[in-house]
Amino acid sequence: MEIFPLLIEIEQNDSFLSLYNRIKSETFGFLKNAQSGASYLSLSKSFKVILNYITASYSDFDEKSSDVKWLHSGHHDSQHHLRLEVYDFDEKTDLKLDFDINNSVIPKAKQAETIGHFLKLF
Repeated sequence: MEIFPLLIEIEQNDSFLSLYNRIKSETFGFLKNAQSGASYLSLSKSFKVILNYITASYSDFDEKSSDVKWLHSGHHDSQHHLRLEVYDFDEKTDLKLDFDINNSVIPKAKQAETIGHFLKLF
């Protein structure tokens, strides 16, 4: 997986929609020039927060519908403070969020509060 920086400023009067549209525009502008193999290990290790947005759909097999489930390993890279996995495999339900929080950065007792704060912002 390639990891590249994307810097977005949150402005005081931003709504979620205006922020989303700015992120979308910046991302598309960046990705049209991105090349596979351009990132390197020291670059990916320099990031403390990672967002994975995963979309995939799976067709029926032998006339049986597929049921895809995310199997969370419970492990993350130790240099990352937070990894957020966002996914919807069947493209029919709501997005699902999995937070990987580094226990040495945010103690377990504070992790539910951290997730709650994120959901309020979202």
